[in-house]
Amino acid sequence: LVAPPPAVYDLFASSLLPASRVGAAWSPLAVSRLFTPWLIQPMPRSPITSSHYLRPPGVPRRRAAGGVVVRGDGRTIYILLTRDKGKSRYILPKGGTEKRESLVAAARREIAEEAGASDLRFVKSLGHRSRLSFDKDRWTTTFYYLFVARSADLAPTADDRYRPKWFDLAALPAMLWPEQEELIRLNRLKIRKILRFQPRGRC
Repeated sequence: LVAPPPAVYDLFASSLLPASRVGAAWSPLAVSRLFTPWLIQPMPRSPITSSHYLRPPGVPRRRAAGGVVVRGDGRTIYILLTRDKGKSRYILPKGGTEKRESLVAAARREIAEEAGASDLRFVKSLGHRSRLSFDKDRWTTTFYYLFVARSADLAPTADDRYRPKWFDLAALPAMLWPEQEELIRLNRLKIRKILRFQPRGRC
């Protein structure tokens, strides 16, 4: 964790402490001992372990579809992620397929339901990933597809528990599923080329 700069501590000290007390006795280090617990909230440890990627005998299979949804504004490429309102880590929108539903159609539906985006241009398949569900009661194989959003606007999600948000592709937030983060990182250059962005620095 990186502590806030000394200026932050000076602000707290000067605004909350008598002028006579602000000085050497209230150095950034001293003030940090008082305020750091409130200023810095560590990210909770991920509940996902290597055991989520080992299939035990007898666990039922499930087929799912999801999407990597991106857009650009001429300077920055954004990716659409979502999360449960009670959780801090983000995920790609995805979910199980319905009867007689194609994988691409399922991906579009799940993106609309979990992230509120429906005006999408289909680009290509990004392959699939397999793992246990969060509760380890199903072995899920998810097929991912790349979409370009025609608008940054997001409609209300089908379930109020979802909290979708656009993020800079070069600065991903903490993600719940390691294989989803890997999928995004492996396809960054492809996404840049598709959106006709020239790489500038590390992405």
